Amino acid sequence: MYRERLNAVQDRESEIEHPIFALFGEGHRFAPASGDAPSLGIMRTITSEGRKFGFGLWIISQWPSKIDQDVLSQCGTQISMQIQNPNDQDAIKNSGEAAGVN
Repeated sequence: MYRERLNAVQDRESEIEHPIFALFGEGHRFAPASGDAPSLGIMRTITSEGRKFGFGLWIISQWPSKIDQDVLSQCGTQISMQIQNPNDQDAIKNSGEAAGVN
């Protein structure tokens, strides 16, 4: 999907001519901090470059500390609810300059 959006923006043949948005539940499985998922590389690329090519991404996880720090830091909007685990709180705090946990 990313390649198709890139092609569309660069005026090459593409099957996806409109901006897209993908939602990944259990995001820690697609972009794990352990680095052992085949999808991690493309998740890093999409979170860092996807917006300029019309590829939006939403990552949902109950375990922010288990999400790759590069991916988590590129998430422009974060919604956190009742995060009790100190490791998860730290992951959110460290993921962005303006992020904080109350």
